[in-house]
Amino acid sequence: MDISESYFLTRYKQKELTKIDDVGDLKNSVFLAFAEEYKNIENLGYWLRRMLFITFIRWNKKNIIRTSKKFSSIMAMGNNVTEDKELLAIQVTKALNSLTEEKQKIVRLKFWAHLDFEQIAKYLNKSEVVVRKSYYNTLLALKNRLR
Repeated sequence: MDISESYFLTRYKQKELTKIDDVGDLKNSVFLAFAEEYKNIENLGYWLRRMLFITFIRWNKKNIIRTSKKFSSIMAMGNNVTEDKELLAIQVTKALNSLTEEKQKIVRLKFWAHLDFEQIAKYLNKSEVVVRKSYYNTLLALKNRLR
C-alpha cells in the first residue's frame, strides 16, 4: 500500500469519504499529478502532503456541490416523486437493455452486486483500468440517452 492510498483509506475509515472506490480514484489523481510534475518537485515530502490535502479538498467541494444539487432537485420534485421514479426506472431499464452484454454486466455488478472495480475486473477477466473506463463511458452514454 502506498502513502496516498493509506491517506485516503484513513479518510474513508473516518467517514470523510463515502465510497471505497473514491479511495482508488483519489489515489490515481495524486499519481497523475505526480506523473505530470515529478521533474519540478524539489521537496517530495512537502509536495506529497500538499497534493494529498488539495486533492481531498477538491473532491470534497465537488461532492458537496453534487449533494446539494441532488437535494435541491429532489425538493423541487414535490408530490410527483413516485410517478417520476417509476417512469425513470422504465426509461433506465430500456436504456440499460440497449447496451452490449458486457457493459450491462459491468453496470449491474457495480450497482446491484455492489462490487468494486477490482472484483468486476477479476470476474470479467479484464484489467481494472478497462473496467473502470468502460463503466464511466457507459454511464455517460446512459445519461445522454436519458436526456
